[in-house]
Amino acid sequence: ENHRVAEMNAKSEGIKKSMKLNLKTSLNLEAEKAKNAILTVGKAKGFDYVLDSSEGQGVLFAGGTDLMQDVKVELGF
Repeated sequence: ENHRVAEMNAKSEGIKKSMKLNLKTSLNLEAEKAKNAILTVGKAKGFDYVLDSSEGQGVLFAGGTDLMQDVKVELGF
């Protein structure tokens, strides 16, 4: 009985690790898609640099051109 419980626990842990890896991979793929969309839109608009103005990134947005809507269109939102 203890062997079966230990075996089930091991399988459960393996499944959890696999799910975490799949989630991490999915998030990385989505981040890569977003990055590529930002670069595509930035290049199309003639920008050499695009700064991340997300909260906590250390960049303040004080006007200028906001590419978010164009990036959403590029991503199909």
